[in-house]
Amino acid sequence: MYMAGFMVSRLRALIQHLHDPGFVLNLLCYVVLVIVYFPKYLWLSFKRETLLAFDWGADRYGDFYEPIYEELKARTSGSVPILFFFFLQHDDKRFPLLRSGLPRFYKNLLDNKILLAADSARYKKLRNTIRVQIFHGLSSFGSVWQASSFIVPFDVLFLPMPFMWEQLQNEYKDAARGKQVLKIGYPKLDCLVKAAGRKVETTETTLFYGPTYHREISSIFDFLPAIVDICRRNNYRLIVKLHPYLYDKHSTERSGGIDWHNRIRSYQRKYTKIVLLNKHLPMSQFSHHFVETDIFLTDVSGIGFEFVLATGRPIIFLGKKIKIPLKELRAGHTEMYADHVEINARGRIGPIVRTPSDLETVILNSLSCNPYKQGIDRFRKEYTYNLGCATEQAVSALLKLYEKAEEKRPAND
Repeated sequence: MYMAGFMVSRLRALIQHLHDPGFVLNLLCYVVLVIVYFPKYLWLSFKRETLLAFDWGADRYGDFYEPIYEELKARTSGSVPILFFFFLQHDDKRFPLLRSGLPRFYKNLLDNKILLAADSARYKKLRNTIRVQIFHGLSSFGSVWQASSFIVPFDVLFLPMPFMWEQLQNEYKDAARGKQVLKIGYPKLDCLVKAAGRKVETTETTLFYGPTYHREISSIFDFLPAIVDICRRNNYRLIVKLHPYLYDKHSTERSGGIDWHNRIRSYQRKYTKIVLLNKHLPMSQFSHHFVETDIFLTDVSGIGFEFVLATGRPIIFLGKKIKIPLKELRAGHTEMYADHVEINARGRIGPIVRTPSDLETVILNSLSCNPYKQGIDRFRKEYTYNLGCATEQAVSALLKLYEKAEEKRPAND
């Protein structure tokens, strides 16, 4: 049933995209790339060497792959072949797709690979193929990560959080049976933790606003005007990082059908102390903005947790909506998720502001003192594995998988 629903949704999306001339042109270019890369596919199939492959199907996962990719290069000096399965065009140019890429068309045709996926990519279980899920957020199974998409299709799980380990020992133990589960942490955080150690002298108060997407969940629809007004009245500097889906102005579900990029640009023309971070700016390049920030504002976006884990500074949660399956959220069935760590953290590491009219007072109180410091300190110790050094753990685990695969390859081939 799940696969049938999945295929129907993908077919509907394809039909909708076919009405977009730009998409059709990109699709034609992709077909050409599939043909051009065919000799490379044949060569890799003939060599049958074990590959470390990244599922580069979407730009928004670059920050999750980059630290692992850079550490792999540094530790192997090119001795381990690295491949990127890519799809259509990418605005994020940080990876060498021309030299190390292969169209995703070949993802289930090429075996002998260790595949890293930050999303719910569906790869067949081919001979000598190990599918590794590294996750693209700090959330629990059930509220965000569904077992059918993030456990079942994979052979190895790189867990970022202890709470997920507990879940796999209890309510998800059947789905996890036969999987290799490793306590890795969150490599994306490493550069942020290192940057947070640098002191920055500043004379102005800086707020950072990082909202999630979706018309029924995001705080941006109710809180953005109030945030801008508060900054203007108090002469605060405001940094804004939009969720990638909020740029999808043609989707009523994701962005409410609003061009948020232009909306914020209009605010900037009236108040110049607003900084809108580029959609494709790598986290390693905007980590200094975390260092400059006094208070982080978010709803349920994971970037808020990343800020607190990296800096230990105050956070304020906006609105009462939580990120759980929409069916449950609409029905008001939130109690079953109350123990999930990312939901439980709201109100424990920072206050929850339910209405825009209350926000300014809470900001002023948070600037004068932080009553949540103890909660934040505990959060930073307990929420994730290997804070600040998760990349080393991830790469060590990958290289062990690679060595075992290489040991087995001659006998299997």
